Amino acid sequence: MIDGGLATFTISVRNPFAYPVVVQLPSRLGGGVATSYGYAIRQIPGGAVSSGDLAFDVGVTHFAPGETKRDVFDFAVVSIPAPSYGAISGIGSGITLPPGAYLFRGDYGGHSATDLSVILNP
Repeated sequence: MIDGGLATFTISVRNPFAYPVVVQLPSRLGGGVATSYGYAIRQIPGGAVSSGDLAFDVGVTHFAPGETKRDVFDFAVVSIPAPSYGAISGIGSGITLPPGAYLFRGDYGGHSATDLSVILNP
């Protein structure tokens, strides 16, 4: 996960069936466009941030038989002297994380995978 100060997290979703499926994504609270791929990052110990991709493209819900789709989230790993943005101390503008230990949880349509424990260093 460490590549010259970059961390890349990939969320994969697979249709296990021998026939095509169309996924009904849950609507967001208050209406609006549903979220397809999402993530939550929790610093150990510390705060957490989460985000996700809005499902503007209906292609994220259509799966061919056995098809796997992926979404990739990239983060820069750098020490940020001040001030914080969000719940993680020293976090940057949403794509920058300070070095440390984290739990990463990916989801698709609100269905989460098991937490992944990682240590990020620049």
